[in-house]
Amino acid sequence: MEQVVIAVIPYAHEYTIELVRLSLPYLANSLELLNHVITITRRFAFEKYQPLYSVDLAEAFLPLYPESWYLAVNLFWFYISLPDYEKAINLVNKLQDKSQTIDLKMFSQSLLFNASLRASKWNDIPSICQEYKYLIEQFLQEKPQDIHPLVREALLTVMNPISYYEDNPKENRPILNQIGSFFQKIYKEMLGFQEASFDKPREDNPNKKLKIGYIAQSLKRHPVGLLSRWTINYHNREQFDIHLYMVSQPVDEITKKWFSNPADKIYHATADSLATYRKIKEDNIDILVDLDSGTGAIVAQVIALKPAPIQVNWLGFDGSGLPAVDYLLADAYVLPENAQEYYQEKIWRLPDAFVAVDGFEIAVPTLRREDLGINNDAVIYLSSQTAIKRNPAMIRLQMQIIKSVPNSYFLIQGVADDNSLWDLFCQIAAEVGVETNRIKMLPLYQTETYRANLAIADVVLDTYPFNGGTTTLETLWMGIPLVVKVGQQWSSRNGYTLMMNAGITEGIAWSDEEYVQWGIKLGLDKNLREEVRWKLRKSRHTSPLWNAKQFTRDLETAYRQMWNIYCQS
Repeated sequence: MEQVVIAVIPYAHEYTIELVRLSLPYLANSLELLNHVITITRRFAFEKYQPLYSVDLAEAFLPLYPESWYLAVNLFWFYISLPDYEKAINLVNKLQDKSQTIDLKMFSQSLLFNASLRASKWNDIPSICQEYKYLIEQFLQEKPQDIHPLVREALLTVMNPISYYEDNPKENRPILNQIGSFFQKIYKEMLGFQEASFDKPREDNPNKKLKIGYIAQSLKRHPVGLLSRWTINYHNREQFDIHLYMVSQPVDEITKKWFSNPADKIYHATADSLATYRKIKEDNIDILVDLDSGTGAIVAQVIALKPAPIQVNWLGFDGSGLPAVDYLLADAYVLPENAQEYYQEKIWRLPDAFVAVDGFEIAVPTLRREDLGINNDAVIYLSSQTAIKRNPAMIRLQMQIIKSVPNSYFLIQGVADDNSLWDLFCQIAAEVGVETNRIKMLPLYQTETYRANLAIADVVLDTYPFNGGTTTLETLWMGIPLVVKVGQQWSSRNGYTLMMNAGITEGIAWSDEEYVQWGIKLGLDKNLREEVRWKLRKSRHTSPLWNAKQFTRDLETAYRQMWNIYCQS
């Protein structure tokens, strides 16, 4: 019976679910079947974008595997994908009841934190965050040796939910550094890793042709893939050999078009981090660049083993905190001047932006004012972020802007069928005195269509303490005025650095009051908006933000300087 079930579950149909339910009394809870179920459900949820089938299948098998954290946690993320936040939170509550060890207590609290952020349960967040920080502190004090594999894999992302809630890098980065050190230590111990037997012979030729390795789980239709593709294609192949290590990722049209040809070698890695480590050592990579910056569990494991003499974090997220990482690529703006005080990695500031693209593909717009019941004279504000970034304090500021600008509307892009977020906006709008008919939620669009539809906006209002990244680049490319609040952590300074490198200061706010002032000013002053649009159009031909070829030259100079430092050390 087990083999029959294994054969049919790749076919998404209600009869498949019914067959599974009827078969449960005749199935043994074998590890082979569990692994197959997890593989199939993840494929449907995250590659085929059919999370409802994944939910039905995982729920059907859960009675057979009531003690499996792997199945339950995957079901949690399937609920998030739907979204069905209440079911996700109910499931987490059950997991918390089962959590007896500090690692699982911390992990289940992180799931609750993530789900509550997405469910816009901001009244619960302060107490959730306080308890979470306490559990992290206890975990680091105990440093347990017997850690559940799920916790071990997710360890470097422990601090991520906090960055959506507060902007406090002086306190939070040192904690991440401790986590990174512990993560690296336990993975080496788990693999019985003997660093001395893998030591790379020292090379002291500063002018040699360098082998650059890029490792990621996201060289596809993903922000990391869409932003890094230009650099990968512009590398000087006479001075650099380019190796790509694609870790447990599907190959899509972006992978085929942008990453298949420009590399000297491409390695499709599995979940076996030690095998990937050995492959990188075998390739004699000089500089290994982690494009996921600690957000990919398998990539982080590889980086922790130090397969290259120089290792760099770039693009995907903030620095990972791993001691095995030598440098974090930044620029003059994305991190404060004093940031080195609390970073484990050496911050390497590039001469201009820390990222550059040649532009974005744009489709035909499908959104018109008349479709939304908005007249041509109205001022349209837009915010394009997912629910997890929608801090209510910023929503309140945005509503104050709408209230102060007559005949203005606020469009929300980035979520779909999210009643909890809609309720939050309506609640705050009512408190501020804004009619809910001035707030409109947009459906999700294909990426290229979404970019084209940005043109409907007069002003874009960014989020804080977690700014937009790729969405901000797309907004600037489309020539739309933007208001951002600048903070201290990496994720609260993305908008700042991108605007500065686009040559725009109008809209950069250093306080709540200034954020509201800029929002009102750009809404009321049409001439100012046109001036900003003109500057942004002009910047396409002059700004370092839109010159990926020059950015790549700057990056190559940095790589060469890093290598020279290594040779001299």
